[in-house]
Amino acid sequence: MSETSKSNAQQLREAILSEDLVVAPGAVDALTATIATDVGFDTVYLGGYATGAATAVTEPMATMTEMSDRAREITYAVDVPLVVDGNAGFGDPAHTHRTVNHFINSGIAGMHIEDQVYPKRLHYHEGRHHITDIDSMKTKIEVADRARRDADGDIVLIARSDANRGNRRESETIEDAVNRVNEYLGAGAEVGMLFPRTWEEMEYVADHAEGPMTFVLSDNYDPRPTTEELEELGYGMVIYPTAAPVVITKHMKALYENIRDNGETGWNPEEYGDLRTYIEEIIGLPDYYDIEAASGKK
Repeated sequence: MSETSKSNAQQLREAILSEDLVVAPGAVDALTATIATDVGFDTVYLGGYATGAATAVTEPMATMTEMSDRAREITYAVDVPLVVDGNAGFGDPAHTHRTVNHFINSGIAGMHIEDQVYPKRLHYHEGRHHITDIDSMKTKIEVADRARRDADGDIVLIARSDANRGNRRESETIEDAVNRVNEYLGAGAEVGMLFPRTWEEMEYVADHAEGPMTFVLSDNYDPRPTTEELEELGYGMVIYPTAAPVVITKHMKALYENIRDNGETGWNPEEYGDLRTYIEEIIGLPDYYDIEAASGKK
């Protein structure tokens, strides 16, 4: 089977299982996903934090349909594997089954489900993590695995554990967290996701997880390994869930402050024009010019 005839999920699965690290920058929308692919990335990630921020609410309040609708916009715009945050399945096992079906129909290649309680607590952002017991999460993974098979769909199922995060570090060790992920992998997940907070924990995860692992890199947390270091440790994928919304916010805030304080944007006209042209090119505007011209509507 040629690479072009493989589904995006098949390509993602094979890439994660290979010796090369899958690098998936986080997108906020179809435009940022298109920029990511244009500069050379062959996998993109859509997180709950980015979607919650873009809708001016917050990740725990982002709904399943908001996530799947945004994912559909991205998969329409780019033809590379998209990995999406599946929250806690957006409910109980029955809701999880429906979530998997929605995500498959949105054209995504992979999704992760976490062992936090649902509805997800807003205090999650302050480091207070409320998680379910292992058996409850295993049931969700089993149902998610069944859903993708029932739908005759292909999607990479990633199991995320929030054990050993924030307040949970007081009661659960990295060993406990790895044990949880291994249980989830045994229940039908193909890839795991944890949050080691030291280099030693990062190495422990790589050595003891019974499947490929995803590293979540946020620049306000340690450790912050390079892609080369993660590849050497044997991680399968790294995602950057919050970098895009943070950088966008920085530059948008500066722009609006400049208009407020100085009455102008402060942009160099040539650079501004070049960026507008770049946007138009990557979203395919020249192709539509050709269609209009061919139909006599130039």
